[in-house]
Amino acid sequence: MPAMRRVLLLLLAVALVLSGCSGAESGGTDRQKVVHWLDERPDVASVQERGDRVVVRLEKGRTDDQVWDFVDDFQAYAEDLSDRGSYRLAVDGFDAYLPPIGRGSRSRSEAEGDLVRALWFRADGRATAVTDGAAASVSTLVTAPAADVAALALDLQDIGVDTGDSIRVQSADGRTGVQWSTRLDFDVDVAALRAMVALQRRFPRTGGWINGVAGATRVGVVFSPRDISLDDLRQQAARLVPWLDRDRDAIGWGTLVTSPRGLRDATEDPATRAAYVALAAVPGLAPARYVDVLATGLAGFRAARRVLAANPRARLRSLGYAPAPSPHLGQDPDLVVETFAGETPRRLASYEKVMEPARRDRGGPPPRPAGGSRPASTTTRLRSALTVMRESAPPGATLTVSLAASRTGVRRWVGTTALAPDGKVRRGAAADEERLDDDLLQRVETTWTEPGRLSM
Repeated sequence: MPAMRRVLLLLLAVALVLSGCSGAESGGTDRQKVVHWLDERPDVASVQERGDRVVVRLEKGRTDDQVWDFVDDFQAYAEDLSDRGSYRLAVDGFDAYLPPIGRGSRSRSEAEGDLVRALWFRADGRATAVTDGAAASVSTLVTAPAADVAALALDLQDIGVDTGDSIRVQSADGRTGVQWSTRLDFDVDVAALRAMVALQRRFPRTGGWINGVAGATRVGVVFSPRDISLDDLRQQAARLVPWLDRDRDAIGWGTLVTSPRGLRDATEDPATRAAYVALAAVPGLAPARYVDVLATGLAGFRAARRVLAANPRARLRSLGYAPAPSPHLGQDPDLVVETFAGETPRRLASYEKVMEPARRDRGGPPPRPAGGSRPASTTTRLRSALTVMRESAPPGATLTVSLAASRTGVRRWVGTTALAPDGKVRRGAAADEERLDDDLLQRVETTWTEPGRLSM
């Protein structure tokens, strides 16, 4: 049962999503001098120490000139110190790296290109936020309405800022995005980007991705049922998107994602086409390539099961649940649950027992009460999740739990722990900059090892 084994490996990957992290200890005397100096500035709204970095948020409504005056003052104070630390500057929700050393003879675009770009986004008005991303997936994350993503990425090329980072412009749900490195030798595929912009002008609800990291561009186009019918797409795909590579790229409609070469075969069967049409009307489903139906919420999961039950002759069997998008553009998200339309009611009920807490916990853990202990409901949901894992596991199997934190739309790994059937645990390795909450890993391990505490 390879599909079911995926449930065991990733059952808690999104079910126990956290956000934020606690402040770290001081990075050094000089850094503390800078933090104190920042705290005293009247134009600084807040200063937060997050691990090895300091996040500086300016008061709302600062003009570009006022922002640059602050940068000049900051660099004049910080550059003579030896242990400066790492800084980011947030201006009205637009976040950028703040270099503590002055630019010298270099231009603003060369020395503070990240901030030049963030202020450009603020003035442009289409982006809703610019933040730092996760090291494993993207350096700089730009959020914008799906219909503006491709055009915004194309216009960004004109300002000519080369910061050497990986930048992604994406919709809030992560389903539409453009990602590339700003290094000159790994520039975005402008031809594909222009083709996507033109396509969205004709089909305004069309989404998809252009991923140009490492010079190997991959493109996906997902058409909306509100723009074109599945029958029309089957007939017109070769004419509408002739620029898609038949083997490397992807094409989709509603919840379906497949290769351009395989589109007609995947939808040749009339019963399968009817099921895809019915699924396209269900809220809470997302396009997916490696499961037949992907639900992002419990209501969608249940509705999808009803559609599949009503279309027994359709060639659709697998049903996945993943409330958070993948951190990697154009990839299916890690599944919390993967099952089949004909699964037994008891098994489905056990999955749903985990899925509902997963939805509630997406925004972060419940607040800590006085004394620092966790609310009992959090521990109860954790036990429910681990019980499902234990009951679903093949005999003698060791289960690996992967935990992640979701902040600003980008997932960051917390770490992994291996849970053996005899109650022993083994903590996996994680990079210091990715591990955000060892306390959560400890609670998973403690719950697993408590004798007789896991029950439905």
